Amino acid sequence: MERPTGGGIWTGGSTPTSAASRCSCSLPAAEGAAVARAIEEVAREVPVLPGEEGAALRDRRRADALVALARSRLAHAGGVDRATVVVHARREALTRGRPGAELQGGPVLHPEVARRPACTSRIEILFEDGDGRLHARALRRRPPDRMMRELRRRDRGCVFPGCGRRAHLVVHRLKAFGRGGPTTLENRCLLCAFHHVLVHELAWGLRRIHGRFVWTRPNGMPYEPGPSPP
Repeated sequence: MERPTGGGIWTGGSTPTSAASRCSCSLPAAEGAAVARAIEEVAREVPVLPGEEGAALRDRRRADALVALARSRLAHAGGVDRATVVVHARREALTRGRPGAELQGGPVLHPEVARRPACTSRIEILFEDGDGRLHARALRRRPPDRMMRELRRRDRGCVFPGCGRRAHLVVHRLKAFGRGGPTTLENRCLLCAFHHVLVHELAWGLRRIHGRFVWTRPNGMPYEPGPSPP
């Protein structure tokens, strides 16, 4: 059986003014339909921002769905440790929120974008001092299996109010590694990929107070979900 011709996939980094990457592909009709259907199936499970229910977020939801599919494949290939992301950063970028971080072979990153990969999977962080010399090198891995079991038992899914998604979850550090956050159960929680971005890139706050997760909006006001529909 001959493989159909004419397909291809292209990925590319972004400009220094953008933290986005571009991915496009050209597939034979049948394969393209299968990919589109898979993305749409996952996109239906992607939550929307609070207060924006019903808004036209189709493209963003599809992008989140594609990322979820990729992460799921990496996890099934032997754990998220199979994927390693290398971030070059000055210490101030991770500890004080100052510019100075970029992906290896990729774009310049906002400090919060640089901190987000440090929560999950495996990451090599190369710290540089003010003169550009290598200051430290750390290899971070996902939590041990025992901690993952405890997290799943405690959180039971994404801890954003009303989400509860149980698939494609990431382990979030409440206090970032670069700010001295410990590798403990108390400093971690489960989030879906969408709500993980909410914390790191859209200025939402998340703390754990007396065993309860407390969310705050970007304006600093507490987020309290409305009543569940009947």
